[in-house]
Amino acid sequence: MVGSLPRVGAPLVEAHPPPPGTPGAVFFDWLTDNTARLQGRLDDISRRWNSLGSFIEVNYHHPELGTAGAVVMTSRVEDFARYRHRITRITVIPHVDVAPYLPRWKRGEAVLVSVDDMPGRLALRYANTRVRWSLNVPILVEGVWVGLVGAVTAGAVPAPMLDAYRALAVLIEREMAAEQAWEVFRSTLDGDRTSLDKRFPPPMEGRQPDE
Repeated sequence: MVGSLPRVGAPLVEAHPPPPGTPGAVFFDWLTDNTARLQGRLDDISRRWNSLGSFIEVNYHHPELGTAGAVVMTSRVEDFARYRHRITRITVIPHVDVAPYLPRWKRGEAVLVSVDDMPGRLALRYANTRVRWSLNVPILVEGVWVGLVGAVTAGAVPAPMLDAYRALAVLIEREMAAEQAWEVFRSTLDGDRTSLDKRFPPPMEGRQPDE
């Protein structure tokens, strides 16, 4: 049955990890370390708004096509098994196919677009699926756009749903910033651990607080 379905005209693009040392690589590594927590949030937000699927995407440089975005985490409300050969064509998208939206994402702006209004090459990726709208909220690391969090839906996206995905993007950015700040703070202590221990000795086992 699956093999009898017509193929989508959009090309299948291979994903690659972001270059080491770049903000994108920092973001990808952080996602890898926090997969379980983020997966739970994607599942929760998908169920709450009954989206066809939610995703987190990471930017990288494709050796032949230039910059591209690769979906590295998904959450789906319904079974997409029938569309698996089509869905693989929306998990990696060269940025040339989403050129109209790049300036807005780099400025930190969310983009909500109907499939009917997408550029031709991008719209092909959603052909013969139930997807009619795509919501994409940028994630910034140190002021650099490194990826997206968003959803695809069969119907229009209400304002509260847009606000929810914006909030998730902000939460991801702030959690990353907090962890980075903590690591910097710890590194400033490691260089003078002896003197710090003398000034602030750890409490003795069984010691009671001063009256």
